[in-house]
Amino acid sequence: QVYRMFTPDLVAGQRSAIENYVTGLVSGLVGAGEVDFVADLAVHVPGHVIGHLLGVPEADCPMLRTWSENIVQYFDVDRSAARKALAESTAAEFGAYLRELKADRVRNPREDLVTRLVQAEQLGEMSEDEFISTAMLILMAGHGSTIDVLGSGMHAMLRFPDQMARLKADPSLMPTAVQEMFRFESPLPFFDRYAAEEVEVGGITYPRGTRFGLLYGAANRDPAQFDWPDHFDVGRTPNRHLAFGGGAHFCLGNHLARLDMDVIFTTLFRTFRQINLVEVPEYKRSLSVRGPRALRLRLEAA
Repeated sequence: QVYRMFTPDLVAGQRSAIENYVTGLVSGLVGAGEVDFVADLAVHVPGHVIGHLLGVPEADCPMLRTWSENIVQYFDVDRSAARKALAESTAAEFGAYLRELKADRVRNPREDLVTRLVQAEQLGEMSEDEFISTAMLILMAGHGSTIDVLGSGMHAMLRFPDQMARLKADPSLMPTAVQEMFRFESPLPFFDRYAAEEVEVGGITYPRGTRFGLLYGAANRDPAQFDWPDHFDVGRTPNRHLAFGGGAHFCLGNHLARLDMDVIFTTLFRTFRQINLVEVPEYKRSLSVRGPRALRLRLEAA
């Protein structure tokens, strides 16, 4: 049901709003000299864009970032009681907000995703709990991962300057370059999955219901699937990476994440003549997420 709502056309219709927002952010970096690409740009985009798509008032969009980060932090390795309490209290606060937003859309329908979800509930196609969990999922799945791949994607281009130069010279490569950013440093490199039926792996038969830990990040560097897997290639074709999962678990927001990245890098390259790395970044130490904590850059305007 939600896949039918979250269409490429719906996402493409957001391009103009995303371009206007990103242009404003990037313009604010002109003359700054040295910036943190993650803190000064990347963290501001996904929550705002997802909020706009859902129909959240612009003034409330910064809260989405905080809610997302407070909930997702519990999925990390260190699942302390304090982390659990923070995630639960945040989820309750976010749920209450979504119920208020839903009540407003019942009274005043709009052309946004929350209205479509409300209409699906009214038709009996989902429950209120499913409405809440779906809206939360759209935010949480697309917020942190997009920030991380923006950072690692920029870092990859700085590590392979010939590829950055190639992309600048031929902007038509942006769609394949974005896909390569997801393959090269998968922002969500690990997931648990359960076997839907008996399956044989490596000569061993596992019963239905077996829990597997799947390392998508490793699969995306598989030399049996990718030529020169440790090389960043902005024109790589084909590129059947697994950064968006697959099958029933294929990423709902993949079109939106790729659009965000397309707009951000296109705007950066148009605005700045030189983008140089100030220092080698430290990456997050986590099994479930992959991205630089910060990315210090020196920018020279075009």
